[in-house]
Amino acid sequence: MAKLKEHMLHDIATTFCGRIRFYIPRKDQNGLSSVEKFVLSGKEPFRVFCRIVMNDVTIEELMSKHLHQRYRGNLWWHESSFLDILMLMWARKLRLGSIQCDDNYSKLYNSKNMAGSIDFEELDVDGSRFDRWPEIFKAFPKLVILKVRAENFASMLDVVPTELVCLKEVELTPFDNKANELLTAHAALSGHQVMLPSLDTIHYVNTPLKDITFPGDADGVLSIKHLKIGAETNCCTPFDYSFLPVAQKMFPSLESVEIRASVYCSCLYDNNRAPKLEVAKSFYEALESLNVGFSIKVTYIDRFSCDTKDIAELREFFATKGKVYGTPEKFAVETSVPGKRLTYEATISVVCFDSNPESDSEPGDEIKFWGEEDSDDYLYYNNYDDEDYEDDSNT
Repeated sequence: MAKLKEHMLHDIATTFCGRIRFYIPRKDQNGLSSVEKFVLSGKEPFRVFCRIVMNDVTIEELMSKHLHQRYRGNLWWHESSFLDILMLMWARKLRLGSIQCDDNYSKLYNSKNMAGSIDFEELDVDGSRFDRWPEIFKAFPKLVILKVRAENFASMLDVVPTELVCLKEVELTPFDNKANELLTAHAALSGHQVMLPSLDTIHYVNTPLKDITFPGDADGVLSIKHLKIGAETNCCTPFDYSFLPVAQKMFPSLESVEIRASVYCSCLYDNNRAPKLEVAKSFYEALESLNVGFSIKVTYIDRFSCDTKDIAELREFFATKGKVYGTPEKFAVETSVPGKRLTYEATISVVCFDSNPESDSEPGDEIKFWGEEDSDDYLYYNNYDDEDYEDDSNT
């Protein structure tokens, strides 16, 4: 392969890898797939592919003949023992479901050992029935990131055989009784913090902010500096930041909090809801009123419908809040002040409620909007369809 710059090799490799997310790749007359040919084409392609596997491949299960793995969250299809060996050598991420936990980890441990590597750095235990933590930590002592159900975290700490000196981040996913699960997890962390000397980040997944609770009598955990929150929230509901002062007491060394939420709003037809402009104002006011001793970054992704009579007023408001990027129907507003940063990403469907009997539009039809007809930013919307919109928003 002709000598290419590293970023070009990376783009080529990710294109090949992306293809086998959807189908088993064809092989040439020598029995090699495009990925295998890329890997064997030289030292630089070999090194680039190694880094992609380390960063983007998660091994899930050792089947009878091949590994079960994911590339960037998607199933990865191939029938190559050569690639399986490379995955075992280079992969740093492992995911175990509760059904597979009994013996799958030992198979993977033995396979990694045979491949000359036992250094998984990220472990995702998906399930509530796993109880073989001592064996896991013995098999994979270099874990940096641990993803676990919140209800399992306390029982895990009870049986940790030795200090997890490499562990830097824990991702907690509450399942049923979210507030109580996190309360128990935080109490366990406080009581066993000596076993996690390097832990500096906690990541909460699919968690309402109101359910992030802390024990009032627990010792502070000094090592925690960063909180990441994938917030579960209802549309047209301002964030409740009341947990932050308590979090700062629990984590005295806290330096940053990142919150990310994504909602699909269907309140246009609900007369009991406040207008979208009022909701947006209260959202900003809640953040502006915060006075905390750490930085806070919020990313809020909002998909909603808006009547034409409200759209101009709404966009004028957003324009006062910071830099606006994007198109009239899909844009982001970045607001930044010392210690606080908010990115409000909006995707708007403009809906016409036309009461004029002579109009060609039907109530609920989407209309042409924004700009002159011959201009580049003139928009056209077809009849609105909820299912089509939801499908598009998830792509």
